[in-house]
Amino acid sequence: MIKLSILLSMLVFSPLTAAANNHALTLFPAQHDTVTGGHSNQRLTTLATVELSGNRDKWSAYREFYPAQQGYQGIFSFRLPANADRNELNLLELNTNFKGHTATRQLWQWQLLDFNSNRWITVGDNRGAKSWQWTHLSFNIDTTRHHFVRDDGVLLVRYLTRDNRDASNIDFLSLRARQATMAASSWWRPPVNSSWQIQLSSSSASDLNIDIDADIYIIDIFNYDQNTGKSIIQQLHQKGRKVVCYFSAGSYENWRKDAYKFQARPEVLGKQLKHWPGEQWLDIRRLDILGPIMSARLDYLRDAGCDGVDPDNVDGYINDHGFVNPPLRYEDQLRYNRWLVHEAHKRGLGIGLKNNLAQIPELVVDYDWAVNESCYKYAECNQLSSFIAQGKPVLHIEYEFPTYTFCSYTRSLGLYSQLKDRMLGEWQQNCQ
Repeated sequence: MIKLSILLSMLVFSPLTAAANNHALTLFPAQHDTVTGGHSNQRLTTLATVELSGNRDKWSAYREFYPAQQGYQGIFSFRLPANADRNELNLLELNTNFKGHTATRQLWQWQLLDFNSNRWITVGDNRGAKSWQWTHLSFNIDTTRHHFVRDDGVLLVRYLTRDNRDASNIDFLSLRARQATMAASSWWRPPVNSSWQIQLSSSSASDLNIDIDADIYIIDIFNYDQNTGKSIIQQLHQKGRKVVCYFSAGSYENWRKDAYKFQARPEVLGKQLKHWPGEQWLDIRRLDILGPIMSARLDYLRDAGCDGVDPDNVDGYINDHGFVNPPLRYEDQLRYNRWLVHEAHKRGLGIGLKNNLAQIPELVVDYDWAVNESCYKYAECNQLSSFIAQGKPVLHIEYEFPTYTFCSYTRSLGLYSQLKDRMLGEWQQNCQ
């Protein structure tokens, strides 16, 4: 197996900061739509990691593409971050790990849409591939790169064959972009190797252990009065820590000081969260109601001195939320989660994506890090690889397994993992 660390040595990434001479970013597919033919149903995040070589087969590690009578055609969408400038691109490169017939037997092509001419331009094919052997292919786009980027930063890649002879497999697909200058972020973005501690269950300053050696502290300052919260953050800053402040963005909690705002608009309250008394899902479509409430929370956290925020319960659409006719949809959640990013960033706050693995392909460009609970338990950790590949840390927690069972695996993926109790007290066992 080719580990992610090897992949990263193949593709040298630079963080998007103003100090570097060149700013490189690896983009992964945010969406995949088959137009002609069919494809297998592995998660799109599978394509963010090179796992296979030779003739090795692991069904969960790739997508398979099945031609119809007239062939196969599928479109992958990618998106540049908001602070990228398409006119400044000095590198655009497509990378893939392919397995299928040789081109003389069945030609497969990769094309990019030229938005200037509205034409598909072939950038590469499988002529360099061995027959049914995993082959890494790389195609450099060296002319009019900005024509392949839409005004909103979207790039479209078409994968196709006009031959119905056989299927093909892809284990990895990315676009690598680079530009000489990049607008500096006005918010904090943690390095990929950041250490961390999370303690949410303390209700007084004396209960919170601020002496654990960690680059990042995730705390819930809504547990304290305003002055105490500010004091805790100041003390952590004096120790060189960055402070990420927790709040629930997708649920109502009946013990919070602003609970009355939700109670005044009961139409946004859904079912109770399983195993969490006093919490109910929120109708995240109602930004007319939730927008002012969440904005006030973000203002409070900014004014308290938080460096970033950890919004929880941002995957209500896949839970038993209680909203019907219509229920919450994927698109509703995506819109709300991007709204959270926009509101955090405009206040100078970094923001992490909590769980919600299904939306990683579309949100990894927007969020600054990921926080995950129990990916080892559910065999989902590889879905977080696209964060690591973009130089963004993954802060990972397991609750049920001893560290010796998961640490070597999650370290190989680049995750910063730890064992915690479910109440998220000060106790921890780090993998690093």
